Amino acid sequence: MKLVLLLNVGKGIGGGSYSLYKFFEKLSCSGHDVIIFGMSRNNHVIKNKKINSNLIIKDRIRLNIKFKGSRMIDNFFDKIYTTFVLNNFLKNNKDIDFICGYLTKEAVKAADLGKKFDINILNFVYESPPWMKKDLGEAWDKEFDKTRELWEKTRKAYLESDVLLSTSNLSKQWCDKWLSTKKVTDYIYPGIDLIRSKEKIIKKNQIIYMGRLDERKNIDKIIKALSLIKNPPRLIIAGGGDQRKYLEKLSTNLKVDSIFTGKVSEEKKWKLIRSSKFMVFASSHEGFGMPPMEALACEIPCICSDKPIFKEVYEDKVEYFKENDIDSLKEKIEFLLKNPDYCEKRGKQGRKYIEKKFSWKKSAEKIERILKHKI
Repeated sequence: MKLVLLLNVGKGIGGGSYSLYKFFEKLSCSGHDVIIFGMSRNNHVIKNKKINSNLIIKDRIRLNIKFKGSRMIDNFFDKIYTTFVLNNFLKNNKDIDFICGYLTKEAVKAADLGKKFDINILNFVYESPPWMKKDLGEAWDKEFDKTRELWEKTRKAYLESDVLLSTSNLSKQWCDKWLSTKKVTDYIYPGIDLIRSKEKIIKKNQIIYMGRLDERKNIDKIIKALSLIKNPPRLIIAGGGDQRKYLEKLSTNLKVDSIFTGKVSEEKKWKLIRSSKFMVFASSHEGFGMPPMEALACEIPCICSDKPIFKEVYEDKVEYFKENDIDSLKEKIEFLLKNPDYCEKRGKQGRKYIEKKFSWKKSAEKIERILKHKI
């Protein structure tokens, strides 16, 4: 097959975008031609790394600094790139089997280009407005008011897609309800880059949060829970986002020893996780939630909010606390701190579970079967 993936990412890459890259990288390793448009060659996933000959990256001009109005300028660059590079490529290559998008903007673009050039449309679904409304309540209402038009275009793009894939069964169920007249074809779990390092890592008196720093992640509740514990461990907060200043101030006011690393490299990420006692992931909404998988892969436990998505993905292999309940979170943290033998046992159980359930190769093979059936 010949596949075009629209992946609009710069130097960094989030969980959903990373999953797409890995799916298509594995498809290229199986002999399929994959052309990725919009991905920066400076992205840490591919920079200075050998890429197999079936995988082609077509970068675009982008702004690498943020300032007032930078998003508008970057959107302008993207429109120019789509018009003069992407359109010309699709016009001159009549043998493309699928054009693939994801989430919102790239899904809309994939649907528009697929119709224009008579190419099969594949879109990946992560989240949908009804699901986010259920999880986030009034906070989602405010966000949805700003993005209503984009979500309406996204729904239309999903309905026009030849294949729709989600990254969890729960995501599929919610999207099916939202679309009403069309169902998601199937769900595909992401895989995991399993690390088997011989380097001995000394555990430090620290716990870790890994991910974006925004309101729905409830990092402030982790800080507040730690403030109620006598002699709490250091909290490593790895990631970037709009809430950093607020969280730094909160940590100072509550006298919680928090280290803000900002975005970290892949190598640094794994070292931080492996040197921590356990991870805390208190999010109110996730389309999948990959950080707990990374914790279990490193044989450390993870505490998660009791959301249905985590119970689907991780079953009984993580520790659950009542969402938004700081006392419940405090109790779980204290329990793990006082029971290192239990932590070691749960870490090993988690690693075995991850090894058995999640595989980039198996996921790519499932995608391959679905797409071949549609051609």
